[in-house]
Amino acid sequence: MKPFRMVLVVILAGLILLLSIVLFGAVSGRETVFDKYFGGFGAGGFGSAALQNRVAIDAADVKKLVIDYDGSACDVVFLPTDEKQIIVEEYLNRTMKKNQTAKVEKSGDRLTVTQRYFKKPIFWFGFGYFTGYVKVYLPAEVFASLEELECVAVSGDIELTALEGPSAGRLNKTELSTVSGDIRMGFLESGQISLSTTSGNVEAPELLGEVRANTVSGKVELGAVVGKVAAGTVSGALSIRSLDGEGHLSAVSGDVSVRSAKLTGDLNAETTSGDVEIGLVADGSFRFVGGTVSGSIDTATAYDGWIRYGKSGKSAEGDVGENPQYQVKINTVSGNIKVK
Repeated sequence: MKPFRMVLVVILAGLILLLSIVLFGAVSGRETVFDKYFGGFGAGGFGSAALQNRVAIDAADVKKLVIDYDGSACDVVFLPTDEKQIIVEEYLNRTMKKNQTAKVEKSGDRLTVTQRYFKKPIFWFGFGYFTGYVKVYLPAEVFASLEELECVAVSGDIELTALEGPSAGRLNKTELSTVSGDIRMGFLESGQISLSTTSGNVEAPELLGEVRANTVSGKVELGAVVGKVAAGTVSGALSIRSLDGEGHLSAVSGDVSVRSAKLTGDLNAETTSGDVEIGLVADGSFRFVGGTVSGSIDTATAYDGWIRYGKSGKSAEGDVGENPQYQVKINTVSGNIKVK
C-alpha cells in the first residue's frame, strides 16, 4: 500500500502545481511554461489586451480588401486614419510570436490580411481564454476608392461605424460575416451589402444598395434603407425605420416591423410566431394580400372600401389606389398583422 500512497501523493502534488501555474497565468496575464510549449494554458481570462503587432501596408492600387480572421476569436474594428497606408493593429492579452501575427498578401489589386491565432481554448474553470481585438485603419482616399470589402470573424464583433460620410465612396460589394458576434454599421453605400451572423445582432442606421441582413439568434435593426432588402432572423425581432424600395422580410420567433415604406417594388413579410406591422406612405397605391392562422388582421381606416376581409377575418386582400404596380403580401402563423 505504501508505494501506491506515494504514487498518489506525487500525482496530487503534480496536479496542485499544474493548477497553481494555470491560476498564476490566468490572473497575471503572463506567459507561463505551458503557454510556451502548449500554447494557451495560462495567459488569458483576466489579463488586459495590449498592442502586440502593428503592420503598415502599402495601399496603392488596392481595390479589393479582405480581412480574414476566420478561426480567430477577436473583434474587428474599422477606423479612419490620416496616414497614407493601411494600418493593422493586433491586441492580445499575451505575448505573440512572429509566426502568430497576421499574414499579409497582396496580389494585383487584392489585399488579404489573414489571422488564425486568436483562438479561445477552454481549460479548467474557464481559465486560458484569450482576449484580443483588431483595429484596421483605412485612409479616406483608400476607402473611397475600394470596390470590394470583405471581413470574416468567428467569435467576435465587426464594427464599421466610423468610416462614413461623403468620402466613403460607393463600393460594388461589401460582405461582413461572423458566427458569435454583432455586426454594427454606419452609413454605407454599396452595390451589394451582405451582413450575416449566427449568434448576434445586426445594426445599421443607413444603407444604400441591395441589402442582405441575417441572424439566427439575435435581432436585425436597420434604419433607413434605400434599395432592395432581404432580411431574416430565427429567434429575434426584425425592424426597419424607413424603406425606400422593395424587400422580403422573415422571422420565425420574432416580430417584423417597417415604420415607413415607400415602395418601388413588392414587399413580402412572413413570421411563424410573431407580429407584422407595416406603415405605408399615404399617397402610395398597392395590392394587399394578407393571411394568418391564429392571429388577427388590422388595416388602417384609410383602406376601408379597398381591402376585403374573408368570413373568418383571417385573410384579406384588395387593391388600394388606382392601378397598383406593387404588392404587399403578409403571412403569419400565430401572429397579428397590422397595416397602417
